[in-house]
Amino acid sequence: MSRLITFGSSTTFGQALPDTWDYKKNIPISEQGPSKYAWPQLLANKLDVECINLSIPGSSNKEIWYTILNTKFKPNDKVIILWSVRPRWCIIKKSSIENIAPFKIDNHKPSEYFLKYIYDECDHFIDSCMRINYITLALRNKIKLLKHYMDHLSEFNKIPFPKWFDSNIEKVNFVNDILNIYPKAMDNQHTGEEGNKAFADILYKDL
Repeated sequence: MSRLITFGSSTTFGQALPDTWDYKKNIPISEQGPSKYAWPQLLANKLDVECINLSIPGSSNKEIWYTILNTKFKPNDKVIILWSVRPRWCIIKKSSIENIAPFKIDNHKPSEYFLKYIYDECDHFIDSCMRINYITLALRNKIKLLKHYMDHLSEFNKIPFPKWFDSNIEKVNFVNDILNIYPKAMDNQHTGEEGNKAFADILYKDL
């Protein structure tokens, strides 16, 4: 049986959609798993396949890469990755992963120091290219289909791709084509239901 397996961050998870929102506290929730209104489940419904959404809100490309490498795949799997390119990082520990990101900078010293002393846009871009290429090679001839997308394609195109980069990034500008057009989710930041439906339609046509 064919499966759709997706990886990404909050956009792929479906953060702040109706079933991932705490209406009493007015905050997003993630303990119950990804949203059924997010584009992975909507696309899986169109394809009539099982959906396995392994996205993690707030994850960096490093964490996405690590999650993919620790996933068992089957030959008929279709894999779609919505990579993040924003200044995020993580520390992979023995039993946990510590996220480092701008949204934690006010009360998280590792995030503060990383962004102040270590982060460089070009370095981060090259690292992302390396990880994307690695996944392309790692999954080659192991699954039925692999598609790479970027949640901020315009940011990813600021710096020329290195000559050794040979993965195909699909030409869909999620921010311009989806996020900036359709109504936002409950937090007024992430993609709402209409945008997720539209993105699922785009991916379905691509497939």
